[in-house]
Amino acid sequence: MRSCECERGCPFPNLYPANDNDPNGLMTITLPLAAAVMQQAAVQRLAMAIQSLGLSRRQIPDWMADTIYRFEGTIRLSDGSRFCMCRVDIDAAFNDDGSFRWLSDFLRFASEPPRQAPQRRVLNRLQLLLLALMIARPEVAQHVLR
Repeated sequence: MRSCECERGCPFPNLYPANDNDPNGLMTITLPLAAAVMQQAAVQRLAMAIQSLGLSRRQIPDWMADTIYRFEGTIRLSDGSRFCMCRVDIDAAFNDDGSFRWLSDFLRFASEPPRQAPQRRVLNRLQLLLLALMIARPEVAQHVLR
């Protein structure tokens, strides 16, 4: 049994990454470049896809955690490096705001397009939302970044 290999001082020494390289044919997901995720059209399509799940703003982070942490395939970053699961902190991505009010504003983009490109500080949120969608609904996620 191996522990997380992301760094020597990993706070989770007994965490066994679900996205370990597995030659048994498990699904591999590659996260797109940050520039692609930050486009206004991509943000609107992502909001439409997330809204179509029918979840409340407080259910979305739970869905994200369940989807991402239960994924047994491989996740790679756009540069080809392995995505380390021990660095995924959904609460930290949302600034430990337990109300997740940002998600309410984000879901409004499904019907009203954003007026400007998103700020860099929300990139992690968008990437985690997209990652969960790519795992749970790959047929929908492929249309987000077209």
